[in-house]
Amino acid sequence: MGDAHSPLTERQLWILDQLRNGMQLTRKMVEDQFAIGDKQAKRELTGLTNRGMVSFIRKPRPGYYVLKTRQIYQRA
Repeated sequence: MGDAHSPLTERQLWILDQLRNGMQLTRKMVEDQFAIGDKQAKRELTGLTNRGMVSFIRKPRPGYYVLKTRQIYQRA
């Protein structure tokens, strides 16, 4: 999931869609949307962070994710 050459997962595409629409997304929101645990949600988000697509804003707690650039990531 963190490999820059592997395709994005459906979860990651959903995350990007939400962020592109201006949402400040938390890890908990990803967990709830997909009924997954915190470790899996972190893997999905870390994959996008490692690709340079999203940034994590630490404050205010618990923090949230935003698109890193103005580039619009679209589904293939």
